[in-house]
Formats: sequence, C-alpha cells, structure tokens
Amino acid sequence: MTALSPEAEVRAAVEQYFDRYFRERDLVATCELLSPSMHGIGTGSGEVCFTREASEQLYRHDIEQAPNPVEYSLRDLHVSFPAQGVAIASCVLDLHTTIARQAVRFNGVRHSLVWSRHDDVWRLEHIHVSFPGVEHGDDEAYPVKELEDRNAVLERRVDERTAELHEALERIDRLARTDSLTGLANRRSIDETLQRALARTGGGASALAVILLDLDRFKRINDVHGHLEGDRILKALSGILARAVEGAGHVGRWGGEEFVIIAHEMDLTVASQLAETLRGEIHGLRDPDGVSVTGSLGVVEARAGDTHETLMARADQALYAAKAGGRDRVERG
Repeated sequence: MTALSPEAEVRAAVEQYFDRYFRERDLVATCELLSPSMHGIGTGSGEVCFTREASEQLYRHDIEQAPNPVEYSLRDLHVSFPAQGVAIASCVLDLHTTIARQAVRFNGVRHSLVWSRHDDVWRLEHIHVSFPGVEHGDDEAYPVKELEDRNAVLERRVDERTAELHEALERIDRLARTDSLTGLANRRSIDETLQRALARTGGGASALAVILLDLDRFKRINDVHGHLEGDRILKALSGILARAVEGAGHVGRWGGEEFVIIAHEMDLTVASQLAETLRGEIHGLRDPDGVSVTGSLGVVEARAGDTHETLMARADQALYAAKAGGRDRVERG
C-alpha cells in the first residue's frame, strides 16, 4: 500500500475528527484524537478552555445538549506545516442538525485546527471555531482576512513553541556533555572530540598529542579532609588546565581525579613541555595542611593508523610509568 503524504494524512485526520464528533457524536472516539498536551478550544460564541480536561468537558456538554447527528459539508480545506511535525488545517463547514425537534443550520462555520504528530499519528493540539455573526449577515461567516490573521497568530505561536523546544534540547545536550562538578567536557564528550580530531589528522598524518593526568594520592585528601575539599582542588585544577589549552586544544574530566588534554598541532616534544609546565602549576595547589598537590602525566603523540583506543591505551601506559617511577613526573609513551 502506498504511504500517504503528510498533507493527505492531515486531511484524513480532519475528516475522521468531523465524522466522530459531528456525525457519530461519539465522545470517547472524539477524545481519542486529542493530544495529551492539548491547549484547548476557542469559539466565536464565547466558549473557551485551555486544557485537555476542560476540552473534554466542553465536548461532553455539547453532545449532551445536542445528541442528534450533525450532517456537515466540508469545503475550502487548506493544510500548512509551520514546523516539523506540526500542521494547521483551516476549513469551512456547513452544518445541519435537529435540536428540540427544530431544524438548525449553520452555514460557513470556520475552523482552525492545530495538529501535532505523536507516534506517527496526528493529534489535535488546539481548535478555534468562528461561527457566522449577524454583524456580517445571517448566512455570512467572518471575513477571510480575519481567519488568515488568526492563522498567522497560530503559526507564530507554533514557531515560538518550536524555538523554545529547540533551546531546551540544546540545554539538555550541553548538560549531557558537561561534567557537573568542573564544568569541563565529560568523558563522553572528550571521547567524541578525540575521535573527530583523529579523523581530521588522518590517524597521525598531522601533529596531535594527548596528555593524561592523574592527581597523586588524591584519595588521601578525600579521606582526611573530606570530599568538599577534594572538590575544591578538582575545580581549581580544571581552571589551570582550561587556561593552559585555551585556543590550542580541549580538556575534559576523564573520571575521578583523571583529566585528558587533547593538544592540536603539537608534537611529542611540545606536548611534553606543556605537561611539565602543568606539573609545576599543580604544585601551587595545596591541601588544608599546606601540603602541595602533585600530579603524574603521560604524554603520547598520534601515529599513523592510531585509533581512539590505541592512542588512549598508550597514554594510560605512559601515565602508569609516571606513577611507577615515583609520581609527580611526566613520562612519554
């Protein structure tokens, strides 16, 4: 079976809604088409509601007051898509039913329906109904210009909500890539940065170095002075590292008291000099007893054919050699 286009899907959803609500007068089936986050209904007769629950009450009241089927004629259906997964359907209906044994007809009732796509199904987010008014004649609906202006307002509101959603998603993405304590890139983010850097250098075709740093005997600081003091030192170290590589690389917290520096356009010699400078600056950090903090650093340069895994494995081996060699030192790998 050929899949329907988005416009055909929305048109089918519009007709399904009108069938359930007008011809079948089926409250449950009608409410199944409403979005969980439905913003409500507005009508030219003064009825207004702003939540799904209030909308369901309005539908219930209407069907209870006029339970007979309402025949409708649909014309001038127009569908637009102001944002991904959002549609606005505008149309005109001529309605005919019987209320209290009296024939009732409404000609030219204008509808604006905002739809959103949930799990591949179009659901109603908002409805506005403009009934014909005596100001424009008994059988004349509101002017087309008024409906067009209303649609423009609806589209603007959809755009605003879409922009807010995008901003929220960007904030969530930043939080997911940031270490909450230090504000540096977290392990996931620094891993992805290193993979991209290796791809750009062609696995070692141009200079790229990695420095893996671990604070020495950091557990003692946490055990003796408490984790708040340990956190203070980690934050201070993060500032030192960020300033040292600003504009020349990236720094991230690898985990615990381990940090990774990705140094662009640096060979092993230059990166080792940077590591020695950092080792000296770490001495400026002191615990509450006035004892200098020290760190061990492993430095490696990307080689042809290196992957993220092989490069970090060599950095880890160099760091282990620095630890085994007495700590507070730099080792190349």
